[in-house]
Amino acid sequence: MILSIVESKRNKPTLLLDTFLYTRDKILNTTVYWKYENRSYPERAKQYGSNPPCMKKSHNHNGDDMKCKMEQFRMK
Repeated sequence: MILSIVESKRNKPTLLLDTFLYTRDKILNTTVYWKYENRSYPERAKQYGSNPPCMKKSHNHNGDDMKCKMEQFRMK
């Protein structure tokens, strides 16, 4: 499982989870909610405290591996 948090072009935290990109949606107490970058899919991830994020549902499509690698490279 590939897991990293990078900054987007708009200076927002972006979660790279496997081959999927999530943007930070909201923070309630110590829980961070991440929403999938493609708005036509309702997938979300949830992160409790400093634990690694977990997806609520599994994706029924392939992620964009190249886009994730470009985001990681851009942050180096």
